[in-house]
Amino acid sequence: MSKDKIMILSSGDILVEKGIISIESKLLEMLDQTEHDLYIMMYTVSSKPDNFWTKLEELLMKKIGVHFTLESSVKHSNKAIEILKKLDRYDNFNLYFHSGDSPLHAKLIVSDGKRAILGSANISGGGLVQNHEIAVYIEGDKAWTLKNIAKRLIKNL
Repeated sequence: MSKDKIMILSSGDILVEKGIISIESKLLEMLDQTEHDLYIMMYTVSSKPDNFWTKLEELLMKKIGVHFTLESSVKHSNKAIEILKKLDRYDNFNLYFHSGDSPLHAKLIVSDGKRAILGSANISGGGLVQNHEIAVYIEGDKAWTLKNIAKRLIKNL
């Protein structure tokens, strides 16, 4: 049994200033390390930050599978929907919308079942940069468990 590596992440100037790694920087690093697949579960997204969407498209160009699940009851920004439609032209981009009595409020990103970020931040300029959000970065067996949770949700959509 391997030991999981866990790091506390944050966004917002007050929390990041205290020596905690920013959610955005760890997320971008994690995207750079992705080799096989990426699972994303989000309540909502926005068109910012641009660097996230650029890196996501780079993964798609490398033929890495991306499985993106969003809550359907939320009015997502028109710009974010345009970006998602652009990415949907890739065969390896799978976009899912969760609907039902219980909304999807999770904020989870899992890379290759090896690394994960789980926390309160949506993929947005506010969530990743401006708001005071907290997340954990997990590397190890627990990341595989989180990938299986994301897959189970998709299977039941």
